[in-house]
Amino acid sequence: MVVNGKPQTFQALGYGIDLRSEGYELHLNGDRRSNDPFREQGIAVILPYKKTGKNIIQKFLYHQYIDNVSFDGDFIKGEFECDVIINRNSCFYATFSGKLNDGNQEVMITDGIISYQYDDAFDN
Repeated sequence: MVVNGKPQTFQALGYGIDLRSEGYELHLNGDRRSNDPFREQGIAVILPYKKTGKNIIQKFLYHQYIDNVSFDGDFIKGEFECDVIINRNSCFYATFSGKLNDGNQEVMITDGIISYQYDDAFDN
């Protein structure tokens, strides 16, 4: 994805499925894997498991800590677009973009892609 005009690549950190009152929920986590404690970045994505389509991601959180400045934001309602193309027990693929806000700062994300093949497929 491109964050404020700078291309960045995140690595999968974890994934899982939780049972909620509305059904099964998929959560994916990623980070930049930096060894520098003054440069952290991570994402968390939550959406219905196996559901595909436009604008179905329920929550997309972005965290960064760069040069002693922290940002923890969620996409601004109405300023987030996504298209979940594949969401099955063995892999996930989606595109996304939008503007995030934490009350003090804004971050613009464009050209976001999540493409992930799970190490072990979930049960059907």
